[in-house]
Amino acid sequence: MWPRKQEEIGRNRNSGFVGFMDRKSADMALKEMDGFILLGYEMKVCWGKYVPIPPKPIFENGNVTKKPSTGFPFSATIPTEVQSSHLGMITASDKLDNYSQTPEVHVIIPHDIRIKKLIHRTVEYVIRYGSKFEELLMAKELGSQRYKFLFDSQISDHAYYRWKLYSLLNGDQLDSWKTEMFYMFSEGPIWIPPPLPYSDNVRRVATGRLCKRLRKLDMTRGSIARTMVFAIERAEASDQIAEIITKYKFDSTTDKKSMIARLYLVSDILNNSSAPVSNAWKLRQSFEKKLEAFFEVFVTSYREIDARLKAEQFRRSVLTVLAIWESLLVFPTEFISKLALGFFQNHLDV
Repeated sequence: MWPRKQEEIGRNRNSGFVGFMDRKSADMALKEMDGFILLGYEMKVCWGKYVPIPPKPIFENGNVTKKPSTGFPFSATIPTEVQSSHLGMITASDKLDNYSQTPEVHVIIPHDIRIKKLIHRTVEYVIRYGSKFEELLMAKELGSQRYKFLFDSQISDHAYYRWKLYSLLNGDQLDSWKTEMFYMFSEGPIWIPPPLPYSDNVRRVATGRLCKRLRKLDMTRGSIARTMVFAIERAEASDQIAEIITKYKFDSTTDKKSMIARLYLVSDILNNSSAPVSNAWKLRQSFEKKLEAFFEVFVTSYREIDARLKAEQFRRSVLTVLAIWESLLVFPTEFISKLALGFFQNHLDV
């Protein structure tokens, strides 16, 4: 946030939080700004923690204008260090052999899975039937919002479409590609492919190591912290991590201390999901989908405890974690209340 305090300058990173009045506006901002190049830096935009919505916006801007075109194909940008001296001097006839003076196209994978699948299907048919298919499709879908990526060269989806077509025609796979920067055509911008997703081989190895850590997990701070760091560093596979942690060797018959240790692990991961680590923000979304079933196991185990004192200790341990989540605004209050509901009934009730 600006202006920045001296303490914030000392952190050696620029970051801030922006609140929106509705989810739709926040989704649009995330899609448009994640990966956007600002002052030569690629912006990393992700979901933050839930915050209460004020009765009216604190800041309103009624004169929002569309991001101006850079003037280069595919909305390519000039590296910051040469903008002041070279911007406006490069023409279509210039030879752009010097990388520092070359416009860059940063390929961004679409956030909307429907658009991504549509692009992949279009690329498949263009490769199969040739450029004539693309011409016929463009004639048929002229003005269509769904196929905007075919017409508007200034949006990131168009750059992704052109790159994916070029990539597959040059031997890459749909889910595996070369990440080296390249020239797609002579005297054009330099293209920078997106990073590769979490590979299957790495995912299998990480799964085995995570399961091993969970088998050894105990109530000690070191054990929980090491497993938490392991999960955060592999946040690209957030859905699989959440699936394993909430289900692997975990049911109502699991030892009670092991259950609480697993809950502390989930809590640590959620509390650190805003860490400046690539894709860490995805973990909170992935765990949110699993938590209702996860807490049902705790409720079942709680109701099966015969000793009232032990049942109360178990109940307090779980509710303490939920209280921390509520105080830190990890999830909306309504969601946390739903998770806690089963612990406000008699533990012997079925």
